[in-house]
Amino acid sequence: MENGKKNINERYIHIIATQFNVNKEWIKTGKGEMFHGKPPDVRLEKLIEIYNELDGSLRECLVEQSGVLLKLQREKTAKEENV
Repeated sequence: MENGKKNINERYIHIIATQFNVNKEWIKTGKGEMFHGKPPDVRLEKLIEIYNELDGSLRECLVEQSGVLLKLQREKTAKEENV
């Protein structure tokens, strides 16, 4: 498909576009923006993989720690805005 020797059907275009947030027109013609909005963040995918491998109590811990980090970031941003 990539080298043009085989046509790609609409089903595969839809799967690729949905899975990777890619513009269908870009897949078909190469025109326009490659991604819709921001490109996907592979770090988020990695975090999801890690989360899915954890047991229930460790999943809760990960969520709680993420909340703590978000709170710290917000406090830092608020301090910077007040300077």
